[in-house]
Amino acid sequence: MNSVTAQSHPRPWQVFAALSVGVVAVFLSLSGLTVALPTVARELDASGAQSTWILLGYMLVTTALILVFGRLADIIGRRPLYLAGLVTFTVATGLCMLAPSAGWLIAARVLQGAGAAAVVTNNTALLTDTFPPHTLGRALGWNATVAAVAQVVGPLIGGAATAALGWRGLFAVVLPVGLVAIAASIWVIPRAAPARPCSGSRSTWPARCCPPSCSPPWSSRSPPASVRCGGCRGRVVARVSFSPWCSWWCRSGAHIRSWT
Repeated sequence: MNSVTAQSHPRPWQVFAALSVGVVAVFLSLSGLTVALPTVARELDASGAQSTWILLGYMLVTTALILVFGRLADIIGRRPLYLAGLVTFTVATGLCMLAPSAGWLIAARVLQGAGAAAVVTNNTALLTDTFPPHTLGRALGWNATVAAVAQVVGPLIGGAATAALGWRGLFAVVLPVGLVAIAASIWVIPRAAPARPCSGSRSTWPARCCPPSCSPPWSSRSPPASVRCGGCRGRVVARVSFSPWCSWWCRSGAHIRSWT
């Protein structure tokens, strides 16, 4: 877990509220444009294929990037990637609102879908990091409810916005929601916990890289070359460098066997 644990966050429901605003923005943009699409196609003189890609580009990119961003979040952290996704999504929403042509709108929707993918990928993970086990199920249930409701009311809001302000009105509605989501998320989502360094010294590296009960038998000696970070030679490295090794070490029970 690369975020602050649930027990250390005093107000997890504030985090839920901030994440919910981001979810609302993403799903409003997903379903709200379906009602406005005929108006978009008429005013931008879009062909049938272009009209399809205005909707499909968003959904396709979001689906394709979820797994990619899931892995990327493990590397750079969930909070930074989530915030980057929100910013990208909100900027792309503004570009959609200003689109002078169908091609511009398709490109902006693709960018918007990439930002949405980062939001969707990290939303549940951040809730899991924030809530204690006894309330996590309730939080995840409410999170799914918020997403479903936003997707259902999206066409209603899209139709009302289109009738009042034209097809750009939908993006004018989503844009401030995205801005609120960014501000709220920066304010309440906990920063990642700092990784404990692994010094690689003769006396401290096992205890600082592995759980105390799983200290390897060379605790008083330097780690063997097979488990050293390539070329670190005692330099400080992130604990993730040793996490796979330590996980195997604990699971296999090797730490209770003699070492010769």
